Amino acid sequence: MSKLKIKLVILGQLPVDLDKTKLTKWKSDTFEISGPIDNYTITNNADGLNWEFTDDNILSQLPVTFDGDF
Repeated sequence: MSKLKIKLVILGQLPVDLDKTKLTKWKSDTFEISGPIDNYTITNNADGLNWEFTDDNILSQLPVTFDGDF
């Protein structure tokens, strides 16, 4: 059975203690990390009732195609 390809993205500001190289080298029998970790800025304002970003708002800022299964 082939491994599930997971595409990781970072939305907004990168956490200071996140080690991207450690994530991309993660070894698993069931999945693999697909390509480099992409960064996307959040350019729209929060549109939820409590200053959160709604799913539609986030989805409108992400690319439609990507090189992974999930």
